[in-house]
Amino acid sequence: MTSRLETLARQRSTQLVAGSVALVLLVVFVVWRSERLPTEAALVVDGSVVTQADLRRDVATLRAMYGVEPPRGEAKLDTFWRDAAQATAVSRVLDQAAEAEGVTVSPRKVDEALASYVQALYQGADDTQKQFTQALATAGTSKRAVEEEIRRRLVVAALTSRVTAQAPAPTDAEVADAFAARQCTLDVPERRRLRNIVVATRAEARTIRSDLDDGARFVDLARTRSADATTSESGGDLGTVARGQLESAYGKAAFDRPPGAVFGPVETSAGWNVGQVVAVDAPSKASYGTVRDALAQQLLLERQSALWKGWLQRRVASADVRYADRYEPDHPERLPAGVASWAEGQQDRCSPDAVSDQTAGRPKETP
Repeated sequence: MTSRLETLARQRSTQLVAGSVALVLLVVFVVWRSERLPTEAALVVDGSVVTQADLRRDVATLRAMYGVEPPRGEAKLDTFWRDAAQATAVSRVLDQAAEAEGVTVSPRKVDEALASYVQALYQGADDTQKQFTQALATAGTSKRAVEEEIRRRLVVAALTSRVTAQAPAPTDAEVADAFAARQCTLDVPERRRLRNIVVATRAEARTIRSDLDDGARFVDLARTRSADATTSESGGDLGTVARGQLESAYGKAAFDRPPGAVFGPVETSAGWNVGQVVAVDAPSKASYGTVRDALAQQLLLERQSALWKGWLQRRVASADVRYADRYEPDHPERLPAGVASWAEGQQDRCSPDAVSDQTAGRPKETP
């Protein structure tokens, strides 16, 4: 009898264990299924699905309004769509925050903003509304989508103002300290008015340089031989620029020569260049009285930026955001770059390394 009871107990125990394992597997399967996104989803924000079609429509609207174009190349395109998905996630989080805070804008303000946008886009043109409608159709979006984008931006602007209103204005002492720490960035650097001719090959540039050395007029050669359609008609005039606005090699050549001198050939990302120094504006030291108000405003913007980024980071971190594999960004926990760089200042930029970095000639403009 005892042996029979022990056998029954072992069978019962085995059944219980098997049942428990099955229950655990069922729970895991249900959780796994619940965490999977719908097939058509690009991302989900707090239970709200953003489909891949929604994301494409958002990008089409940005293309129509701001000229945002998906890049060429598989790797760049992959990064583009991941960035677009992350930006959309932040946008949806902001929508929820605005609703929770009761931040709204009237339809009249949206209409006024849209009218101003269309007027600026087609300034002086006839039948602007017709052209605008055609442009939207070409981009694959609609007037309603543009109105929604404008409404969202107006709401975010109002929300930003509300969040950053508590930022304290800097005191006179804080502005004075910032001036002492940042004076090197406030000084006006030497600037030069330049003319430029750009061609495809070094041989062409050497021929142009030889013609100039033989007495040819720079403006004449620029008009007839420069490949830069934006400056050729003006005789190659680049305007007045600082060295830091130019590509490094070009900036060095342009700022090593005296007024009136020709320099080059110099290679840049645009091609081979021959330039001319037209005039030189000497550098000048910034005075506290001249820059005080602008510096105070910059300090306030930096404080507002810190408040906004901290507030938004907490909102994004507390939201339940999930991405489809092909849309998940490399760092979903971070804010997009455009948000992270808003109103960042030049804190304590007068160290020797910073000064050296500033005078190195960053590639910001291409002759």
